[in-house]
Amino acid sequence: MKIWIVLTLIMFFSSVVVAQSASKERIYLQLGNTIITENGESVIEVGGKCGAGEVIGFHIPKKGWFVASVEPFAGYDFQKIGKLDGNRITFKVDDRKYEIISNQPISPQTSSLDLWVVKITPPADKADADSRLISCATDFKYWLKTTLQRNERK
Repeated sequence: MKIWIVLTLIMFFSSVVVAQSASKERIYLQLGNTIITENGESVIEVGGKCGAGEVIGFHIPKKGWFVASVEPFAGYDFQKIGKLDGNRITFKVDDRKYEIISNQPISPQTSSLDLWVVKITPPADKADADSRLISCATDFKYWLKTTLQRNERK
């Protein structure tokens, strides 16, 4: 009986340790000086820092927002098509290859990661409909509220 109790306790504590070690570390994305390319041609160049959060997005006029995230969000068609490799994120949407290239590592926690990507076409009356922009946020819901769903116009 004592052996059974000891074995049960060992199994219990080892499962707790495994569960704790399997807990997911929060991954953040950040950008330094950045170039975004579409099929190898530069479409956006921005100096300075952006991040650190779980979401990086960029806007190309007449194409919309392209958002890369460490996780998908319900209600949007996120696809696991992005690849983080050091200072570069690559993905293909609508048969076009996009690259986000930073002059610094994009994640301080990892150099390689699969990312979730979604393309969102905002209404044409938004203030940034004709702008080329890069945006970073701590989370997707915050990004939606502050970037995509705002009502102000320039």
